[in-house]
Amino acid sequence: MCKYGDIYIADKNTTCNLQSEKQTILVVSNDKVNKGSPLITVLPIADAEKQNKLLSCIFIDSYGMSEKNIAVVGQMTTLNKDQLLVKVGSIRGTAYAKQVKQEIKSYLGL
Repeated sequence: MCKYGDIYIADKNTTCNLQSEKQTILVVSNDKVNKGSPLITVLPIADAEKQNKLLSCIFIDSYGMSEKNIAVVGQMTTLNKDQLLVKVGSIRGTAYAKQVKQEIKSYLGL
């Protein structure tokens, strides 16, 4: 089961065409939802050095990956769990996990 803070490579291709569209994502839906639903809420992850001045993003370091990364809160989306390919890391239990929750609340005006 995927959990809040897990980092996966996901196939974001939902049109069943031959071209695969792989993206590194951060699971941000809560664990109760993750356990009982076929859908999860995720943030795309981008290389921090390749992205400049993105609004609503949070630095999450390199947990399980080779470069420093940002989670892009402004591009939050929903995926089917079947689209998760492989777990590559996690920010569970780190300060980054709390920062992501705070940034999501701020972005949504909660």
